[in-house]
Amino acid sequence: KLFVGQESTYGTAATTAFARHIEGTLNATLSQTEIEHNAGSARLFQQFVTRQGLKSNDSSVAFGIHAKPAFAKLDTSASPSTPYLGKLLEAILGGEAKAAGSTVSGAGSSTTTVDVQSGHGTRFKVGTAIHVEVSSVYYPRVITAIATDTLTVWPELPSAPANGDDVINSYSYFLTESNTKSLTIEDTFTVPSSDAATVQRRLLGCTGGINFSIARDALATFGFDLKAASWDYGSLSLATTVGSETMGDPIPVTNAKIWLQEAGVSTDNQFFVASMQGTLNPGMQHLLTLGGVQGTSGVARMGGRDSAEFTVRARIDYDRYTQWSSQTLLRFFAAFPYGSGTSQRAVCLHVNQVQLIGKPAEVEEGGFLYYDLKFRPVLDTSYTLDTASASPYVWSLI
Repeated sequence: KLFVGQESTYGTAATTAFARHIEGTLNATLSQTEIEHNAGSARLFQQFVTRQGLKSNDSSVAFGIHAKPAFAKLDTSASPSTPYLGKLLEAILGGEAKAAGSTVSGAGSSTTTVDVQSGHGTRFKVGTAIHVEVSSVYYPRVITAIATDTLTVWPELPSAPANGDDVINSYSYFLTESNTKSLTIEDTFTVPSSDAATVQRRLLGCTGGINFSIARDALATFGFDLKAASWDYGSLSLATTVGSETMGDPIPVTNAKIWLQEAGVSTDNQFFVASMQGTLNPGMQHLLTLGGVQGTSGVARMGGRDSAEFTVRARIDYDRYTQWSSQTLLRFFAAFPYGSGTSQRAVCLHVNQVQLIGKPAEVEEGGFLYYDLKFRPVLDTSYTLDTASASPYVWSLI
């Protein structure tokens, strides 16, 4: 059983909540330096008791990618409450955008612009994903511009939404220039033995990186690679009963919708992908000191050009070779929906500008020829810092 929470004071146990991780994926190595006591001795084989130094930890854990259940969607009257997966993403990436949604106002919307209710434009953020209702079906779209109460969405909708149709907002997570957030991770499990011993661990001051994996006919997953500043082990009075799931079911990849095209092309041209992986490198590090919490004083964001790298296996398309050779900047938007109608939920990844890196490699699989494409975000510096629009990438839970 796993519990997670954001720390209000670095290295001090946070209030945690139950988080349903993928069974068998929690790997936590608890370490503490043994410092040799090398005093001189008149005896040839004198061994002094070592001195204990600093604690440290490397750990990893994976979660199914999922959003909140349909009854908790961010509609026009919702009261947002960050889900546990959101707390993990926010602690690593730094930024969160969340607000109630709205409904379509009047009959002036089009396939690329959506008019929301008066004063509701401020609820939404450029770069984040939303659901727009058209004929009782939800369509995931990314917001590319906001003019008062008019949202510009990409790619285009199948038809214009009608007055009163839902515009569902999202919990969205993005990179910020600075980040001092840290996590507490707690786990407890009962060892299957004659005495049914219970092992409990608490990891403090955690930070790290994120990876994800998307494959057909499998669960979409987030992986977190974490380092803790300190740890506790033993009888920690942690809950031993399984908590209730506060998010929706994890997403099976059976209906993914992906776009990779120039930003100026709003046509709904879906990009057919067989698999997709990515590594996010948010540059989070512990600040080292001679005292503090096991030799650390906090966490901080370190700059780096390799903020992320994505790899997709896709159908052969010579246009991709041309886009690579001409270094054309593209927009990438991936939506992983589940459910149907107005009960649909989705998790989305938006990368405003990407560049294909390296010549597309031809790969044969199952008698078909595919391209393995690698791409990286290219920051759009025209946007204001520490906003979703200025982030190299944005994850949205709708």
